This record gives sequence, structure tokens and C-alpha cells, in this order.
Amino acid sequence: MRIGILAILLIHFCVTLNAQSNEGKEFWFSFMEHVDSKQNTMVVMITSRYATSGTVKMDGINWQSGFNVAANDVTIIRLPVDAENVGSESVQKLGVKVESDLPISVYIHQYSNLRSDASLVLPIEALGMEYYTLNYRGFNNMGRYYPSECIVVGTEDGTVVDIIPSANTLQGKRAGQPISITLNQGETYLLQAELTADLTGTYIKSDKKVAVLSGNAWTEIPQGCPNWDNLLEMMPPLNTWGKKYITTPTKLRYEVIRIIASQDNTLLQIDGSQSSQVTINRGQSYEFNASEAYYIHADKPILVGKFFPGRSCSSNNDNGDPAMLVLNSIEQTRDSVVLFNSSFQAIVENYIGITMLTEDIDYVQLDGKPITSFGTPQKVAGNPKYAFINVTVSAGSHQIFSRGCGVIAYAYGFGFAESYAYGGGASYKDISANPIIDGGCAGAEIDFGENLDSFRYNVLWDFGDGTGSSEHTFEKVYQDTGIYHVELVLEDKCLDEINEFEKDILISKRKLLDVALPQIMCEKESVTLTASDIADASYLWTGPALFTSTEQNPTIDQLKLENGGAYNVVSSFFGCKSFPAYTEVTVLPLPNIGLHESKIFCPRDSFLTLNGGEFLSYEWNDGSTQANLIVEKQGIYWVEVAGENGCFNQDSVEVMEVCLPLVYFPSVISLNPSNAQNGFFLPVIQDVFDGELTIYDRWGNLIFFTNDLNKGWNGTFEGKECAIGVYVYHFSFTSFDLDSQVKNYQKVGTVTLVK
Repeated sequence: MRIGILAILLIHFCVTLNAQSNEGKEFWFSFMEHVDSKQNTMVVMITSRYATSGTVKMDGINWQSGFNVAANDVTIIRLPVDAENVGSESVQKLGVKVESDLPISVYIHQYSNLRSDASLVLPIEALGMEYYTLNYRGFNNMGRYYPSECIVVGTEDGTVVDIIPSANTLQGKRAGQPISITLNQGETYLLQAELTADLTGTYIKSDKKVAVLSGNAWTEIPQGCPNWDNLLEMMPPLNTWGKKYITTPTKLRYEVIRIIASQDNTLLQIDGSQSSQVTINRGQSYEFNASEAYYIHADKPILVGKFFPGRSCSSNNDNGDPAMLVLNSIEQTRDSVVLFNSSFQAIVENYIGITMLTEDIDYVQLDGKPITSFGTPQKVAGNPKYAFINVTVSAGSHQIFSRGCGVIAYAYGFGFAESYAYGGGASYKDISANPIIDGGCAGAEIDFGENLDSFRYNVLWDFGDGTGSSEHTFEKVYQDTGIYHVELVLEDKCLDEINEFEKDILISKRKLLDVALPQIMCEKESVTLTASDIADASYLWTGPALFTSTEQNPTIDQLKLENGGAYNVVSSFFGCKSFPAYTEVTVLPLPNIGLHESKIFCPRDSFLTLNGGEFLSYEWNDGSTQANLIVEKQGIYWVEVAGENGCFNQDSVEVMEVCLPLVYFPSVISLNPSNAQNGFFLPVIQDVFDGELTIYDRWGNLIFFTNDLNKGWNGTFEGKECAIGVYVYHFSFTSFDLDSQVKNYQKVGTVTLVK
């Protein structure tokens, strides 16, 4: 069926690559608390089908690193020790962002002292707003508890996150008690369970996309098996969960399989060499040990995880330890996969596990070689329509390609007391999404089925107006407005199943929006642009200074002159765009008053006049309304003026009293006690801060010293009258200069001592 249809294969290849996958150009994640807290190594492993470059950065600790990666190669970036989140239930800013020019795949590895695990990182396109976590029970070692844990990473500012823990938390929240937090971009929230509790089934819902990682700081699998490891895995959002999974064996003797339900009364069917059924409710899990391939399917979306037991309980040698792997639904197959196998922390055995349709075995290649050249794929006992193979590979980057219905692939590895596992060989599209569009414009061509894979699906359209089509991509014109009931029958040739979708779509007419009349505003004021259309319409505004907004009535605060001009708005209602509408905003300049930031004057010399400029009106802070204000003391003065254009503005000035110093000394003092006026040698001063006065006799001997400006010389030395004659004084002091700066001054002179 697939031979000789190269053109169709190429179309299939391109369509698949444009779907959500583990490839992207923007990624968010964070590292949880490790058993060796602040002593472990955290690395980002970046691989790509292209030669590209980018950055890994953490704004919360002001760290970043650029990277370059060659096509089909890997680049490894080590993060600083502060990248680890420590402590439960507090908001930190330890999100890691990876950006690249071309699509890349990102993996992370956290390890220390034979304790490691790794995970795939989903790109931002594959993230969601609703999650359940997959964990294992906490572990108690000699009185110290190593918790079950999960972490939420914000990708946008103002993200409201609601968490319902499935177990009691380390900080005292009870199981089932809602926790509500708000995260900005790059902020993280680590949640840890108390004691040995298990957070599996913890529910997380947000109003914007978040990244969620889950696992354990350190644990044993299963309970009582004396081998321990940390667990780390990124959680897929709820809308990417499927109903059909295949779990395949590795080199271990058995693995622990855990299944979580998304809805109540979910019926699980587990088919292997023997079959079983079980019913579980939303958030609940079911667990069993698997030593063979199983086909797991349910009537509602589920999440399936695989846990590697400790080596002493399941491994055939000393290689292996607990690890955690989220399985991908076989509804999420991809035809092109890039995986990276790690050699960190003494990993010596690397594998890639691949699941495919049995009839596709001859169409699957690994690193350019037929998959059959690595061994013979085995059929899944519970559903022989599918086959699997485990291939021993070297550490590094590996490519898988299928010319058929695609593959699911996992990378994993073992070393002495070590193991890791992660997926990535899958799509992460919204399985529950209805492929029928919401509506369009009457009289215009409307595209149906743009994302439907013509290789994989047969389609049958009913457009609700008496017409239909079996074409995958179809341009339809509705001549009349109204609501049309559209139905789509989708036959999945790969899964041999039929899905039916239906939706009422709205066909509307273009119309001219109602917008606000032109507005005249002053600088620094706020203006609100208004537009009105029918309910549920979306809006796009554009305008001067690169203005854009998707709000219906956006507000521009603190207007500037460059904000003046024409503003354009277009509304859209289920794809039917309105004609553009325009409004005008004129921004008038504010009066330029021009008071300086500060002024100085000396009130003993003169007064100061503040000039308010030439305007229509004035109001000073003392209530006066003249253009000029006479100032007689220091302080802060302001004036509000009205310009000729009707705009008001304020300006203020700080006035400081600054006077040059005045210093006067007497030329004669008397020893006669009755002459009180000239009985002391004391300066008369104004505007002097401090000073020192010294007096010397004619031979240079120090007769008097003081730094008290209120204390003078009475003509004595050591209690005895000094000889009649001339004495020299020296006065050093500080005061303002003409620039209102503090300056040192000196004054030297003589004084005559008389009877």
C-alpha cells in the first residue's frame, strides 16, 4: 500500500513535523530537590536535526550560557548549583529557559554519587494548563525523609495555579486541600509530600501554560528493595493523554507499571499473555508488575508510567537502579524522532526501545539502517498488530524514521547502581481537540481540514447546508449567514478506528466597527480607545509608536507626543474580520515652565524672586496667582500653570538659604575689669558652622586655644595677666561658598592688650 507513493510520504513527513512534538525553539523546566541537595550536577542536553544556536538562561540568578549544536550532534550545558529548588511550598525564581534559532530537542539529567535520573523536556507548544502528577512513595532512611515531589514552572506573568495535593504536604497542607498561587514567568513552586506519602494523582490547573515535572528526591522501588535513586520526569498535559498504550520489557526481569485515570469510572483493559480489567476514578492509580509486553487501553484518557526496580530486585547484573518513565500513547506516533542516550554517571549500557505497527517493520530505520538489521522485532502478545524491539546503542544522538504510520520510542540506560529513562519519540498534540473550525465569513472561502493528515486518515464531511466532501483539505463558501451544524467522520487507518466530530459553526457578515470619536489629550494624561462589536469578538489595535493591543478597550497611560496619530482596529468573530475602523488621538504638549531644580539666596542681603514664565494662569503653593513669587525663606515651592492650549503643568524648585560668612574681631582688649565691653577677645560671626581660635605672643608662644565659638580670651595665661602689648590671632572656620559648597576659611590678625 505504501510503495510507490513518495509524494504522499513527503507530505506526511512535513505535516507530522509541524505538529506538536518534543522539538521546538522555546523550553521551560526546573530541577527539583535532590537527595544530595546543592551537591549534585544538573545538565541540559541539546540535540537537533539542524546546525543551530541559542541560549540557556535563568533570570532569577542572573545566569546564562550560549550554545551551538551541530546537526545530529549533542551539546551539553552544565547549570550552576543554585539552579536546584530546595524547600517545599514557596515561590522561587529558578525556572530555566532554553531558546534556539531552529528546532531542537532538550533533555535534562540530574546526578550525584550513583543517584541520577533524566527526562525529556517538552517545548512550550506542547505544554498545557491541566495536569496530574506521577510519583512514587517517599523514603525514610535512618529518620531522614526523602519526599515525593513535583514542581510547577510559570511561562507567563500573572499565571494563577490551583493545586490539589493527593497527599499531606511537608508544610502541613492536607490531602485534597486546594492550594492557590500566582507565578510570573520563570518562577517555580516546589511541592513535597510529608514523610513517606505519595503525591501520585496530584491535580494541577492553571489559567496559562505551565511546565510540570514530577518524581522523588530519593526512593526505593518497590518498597523494601534495598536500592535507591532520585526520580525525575516531565509530565505531559492532560489534553495529550491517550487511550491506548503499549509497555514493552527491557533487560530487567520486571518493571512496575502505574496507570492514572483522568475521569471517573475509567475502565482499564490490560492485555498480555493473560488479560485483566479494572475500573478507577479520576486521579486514582492502578499498579502492576510487568515482565512482558502489554497492550493497555481504556475507554477514557489515561496516563501510563513505568518504574525500574532496584538492581537487586530485577537486574541480571549490578547495572540498574530505580528510574521513572512516562509512556506515550500509540495515538501520538511520529515518523521522525531524534533521541539522545546519556553516558553520565557511569552509564555503560544504552538502549532505544521502539514500538511500531507490525506491518511497518520494513519501513522503520535507526540511524539510516533498517530496524531489522539490529534484530527481529517481537509482536505484542496482547495485540499482535504492534511489534517492538530493544536496540543496544552507543551514547549520543540517534535518529529514527518511519515511512509508515510512525513509531513510539524511548531512550534508557544502565550502569553500576545507575539507570535513566525518558521518552520523546512521540507527538504531543491535543488528542481531544475538535478539528472542525468555529466559523467564518459569508461569501468568503473558508478552509476546512488544514491539519488532517491525508496519509493517515480518510475523511467524510457534512457541512450542514446539504453539501459534503471526502477531501482532506477543502475550501467551502457559505453564501448566507447563520449557524450550520458540521459533522466530520475521521477514519484512522493506522489505528483502525473511526472517530466522529460535530460542531455548530457561525457564519457571519463583515461589518464596520463602532469606535470612539477623535480625542484631544495633553501629555502625561491617559486615553482609552474604545471599539464595539458583537459579543465574543476579538480585537487587534495598531497605532503610532509601534502600538499594538488585543484588548477591546485598551488604555494608554502617560501619553507622549509620539503617541499622537491615527489608531486602527479590526475585530474578528470566528474568523470573520471586520473592515478596519479608525480614530484619532491628538497629544498636546505641556507648558514648559522651566524652574530650576534648586536656587540659593541670602535673606540678610536680599529676597529671591521666582519667575513662573508667560502663561494664561498661575497658582503657587501659597495660593498666589501672579507670574512671580517673592521668596524670603528656604523651602520647596511649586506652581501650576495653564498653557494657551488648555494643558496644565506643574513645576517645583528647592530654595536654599546660603550666605557667605561674616567674621569681625576687636583690635583692642583691656585688662581693666570695669571695661566689660572690651574685656574679652571674642569674634562676632554670622553663618559660620564651626571654627578654632588660637592666640600667640610676639615670640610665637601659644597663649590661648578654643573651638567653642562662644568662648573668648580674657588677656590671661594660666590664670595670670599677660604683658601689655600686641598678640597674633589665627581663626580657621567652615562655611558656605558662592556655589553653596562647604569651604574652609582662614583669618589672621593682631590684637593689642591694654590696661
